[in-house]
Amino acid sequence: MRQYLSNNGLSHAARSASRRDFILRIVTAGDQGQDHLDIMRRLSSSPDILRGNNHILPMVKEITFADIVIGVFPRVMFSLLEAIDPCYMNSVEDVLYMVLQALEGIKHIHENRIAHRDLFLPNFMVEWMPESINERGGMTRPRVYIIDFETAVAFPEDVPESQRMLSEVPFPVPEYSRQRAPEWREGQPYCPFRMDIWQLGSDLRDSYPTGIPEVDQLWADLAAEEPDQRPTAGEAMLRLDTLLRETPPSKFHVRSLVPEMVWG
Repeated sequence: MRQYLSNNGLSHAARSASRRDFILRIVTAGDQGQDHLDIMRRLSSSPDILRGNNHILPMVKEITFADIVIGVFPRVMFSLLEAIDPCYMNSVEDVLYMVLQALEGIKHIHENRIAHRDLFLPNFMVEWMPESINERGGMTRPRVYIIDFETAVAFPEDVPESQRMLSEVPFPVPEYSRQRAPEWREGQPYCPFRMDIWQLGSDLRDSYPTGIPEVDQLWADLAAEEPDQRPTAGEAMLRLDTLLRETPPSKFHVRSLVPEMVWG
C-alpha cells in the first residue's frame, strides 16, 4: 500500500471497518470554512454528482464535532503533478487525456459559477497511473478529480457575468508559495475564472513541455499574461479534444519530445 503523505495538516487518512480508505478533511472550524462546506455539499449532491462532467472528489459523509465539520472523501493517491513525472512511464497521450478531464471539470464548476482559485497540478487527483509506455495499459483511462475547494468562491445566479470579479486574494501573499497570476500581482480586481485557467496553464507550461507545438502553444495560451487572451475551459477543452481526435495516437505515444534534462 502506497503511503499517504500530506503537507496539509487539515487532512488525514483513515480506514473504515469495511477496509475502505478515506481522507478526513477539516472543512469548517468555528465561523471559518462555511463557503467551502456549502460548495462541497452542492457539488456532492444528487443530481449534480451523477453528471459525468462533474470531476470534483465527492464528499461522501460529514462528521460534526462541536463547531468542527469534517468531510469524508474517497482516498485517491496520485496527483496530476506526479502523473507528469517521467518515472511513471505515462505517455504524452496519457497525460493529455488527463488534462482533457481536468478542463472538463473546470468547465463544469465554472458553469456553476464556482471559481477554485488554487487550480495548480497538485489539486487534480488521478485514480491510477496508466503507464502505457510500459504497454501495460488497458482499454480504460483513470478518472481525474479536483480537490481542495477551501479557496473557492461561488457567485449568486443573479450576479451578471461581467460583475463576477474579486479584489481579495485567496491566501495572504507572505504565506503563498505558488506562482501568482499577473492580475493578482498588480493588485487590481480580477476575474477568478480566468485566474483558474492561468494557474493550470502556467503549471503545465513550466512543468510539462511536450515538444509538440500544438500542445505547448495551448499551455502558453492558457497562461497568457492578459486574462482576456486566455481561452475558457470549454474552448481549451475543444482545442485539445480536436487535436487528440485528428492526430494518430502513435504521435503521442512518447514520454516527451523534450530532452530529459528539462525535467530536472
